[in-house]
Formats: sequence, C-alpha cells, structure tokens
Amino acid sequence: MNDLGETIYLLNSNIFTVPHRMYYGLDFAMPFWNFLESEAQVGRILTIDKVKEEIIHGGDALAEWFQASFQNYCVTTQTQEMLNPYQRLV
Repeated sequence: MNDLGETIYLLNSNIFTVPHRMYYGLDFAMPFWNFLESEAQVGRILTIDKVKEEIIHGGDALAEWFQASFQNYCVTTQTQEMLNPYQRLV
C-alpha cells in the first residue's frame, strides 16, 4: 500500500517494451508515457531493478526516456526483504 492506502502495482518489462515497439511510440504517444510517470510519482506503480537493467540495455529511445523519467521508481531486488518470499517458494 502507498501513503494513500492504495494498492501499488509492480510493472514488468512488457508494460514498457510492447507499447514502445508496437502501439505507443515516444514520438507520438507521450500521454501514455506521461501517465506512467505520473502514476509512479504518486506511488501507484513501481518496477524493479531487473526491469530497469533490461530496458537500459536496449540503448534506444525507451532507454533514454526510462533514464530521464522513470529510473527513480525502481526498487531493488537485492535486499533480504525482497528475497525472503522467493526463498519460501523454492
């Protein structure tokens, strides 16, 4: 839950890469990308460091946008708090 008591949604890489490649290019669909950024700013959505690495590795316009607009909304997967649930599954 965020500070407003709302559910926080964790986004995977597909929410960024598929729209960028197929439907909502950064050259004509900025309202979509602005929406993602504004939802992250108010604490409704986040992503993880692994998604950040994948997107940045692409070295394209999406990577540039991500670095400029979304990289501050990534949580690390390298803390014990994040690793505990995965350890219980294995």
